[in-house]
Amino acid sequence: MDNELFKFGLRAFVMLFAIVDPFGNVPVFATVTQSLDASQRRRLAGKVCLVAAGVLAAFAVGGTAVLWAFHLTMPAIRIAGGIILLVIALQMLSGRQFHWPRGRSGGSSEQGDHDIGIVPMAIPMMAGPAAMSSVLVLSTQASASGPMYLVAVLLVVVLVCAFSYLCYRAAIPLMHKLGRTVMVTFSCVMGLILAALAVQFMLDGLAEAIPSLFTAAT
Repeated sequence: MDNELFKFGLRAFVMLFAIVDPFGNVPVFATVTQSLDASQRRRLAGKVCLVAAGVLAAFAVGGTAVLWAFHLTMPAIRIAGGIILLVIALQMLSGRQFHWPRGRSGGSSEQGDHDIGIVPMAIPMMAGPAAMSSVLVLSTQASASGPMYLVAVLLVVVLVCAFSYLCYRAAIPLMHKLGRTVMVTFSCVMGLILAALAVQFMLDGLAEAIPSLFTAAT
């Protein structure tokens, strides 16, 4: 495997994994599905991840078309994406995503389960603005490097969503075994990594948009 392709795929996986934050979403999934039985929770986990994967894959494939349609430049996408990622990272570091609403105490209807599958679990918990913008940035980078890089982005989307599915399948026992403290700690670590990636996004965008600024600094 090409070394540069491997590095690109690894960086994309770490970035998207930190944004989607499967472990951080487990308490939310466990809460909103607490009235469902095991089979209903399993089906809902699959639907949530399929919807999120479909949305992110669509952004990966159509990323360059979005840039062309709105006359956007790559530096602008990188800087805007970095700002969004930084906001999400700060929320993760503050533990804000763990302040979830209580689920319904009664039984849930099929329509209610469908609503949970789309909002908020699939969108925006998994395929939110930060994840969409990140996939868009990755896809534009991939388009300049070759088709295998785009395949790598799609593979990363599938892997992250598949891992999320496994986490949701084990949501209740995982919560009982690890506990809230471990979940919050892991999410904060991922938030720190995401914050560093966000800053790097903005620096790369600024360096490409205003090269003289960084030349003068050095």
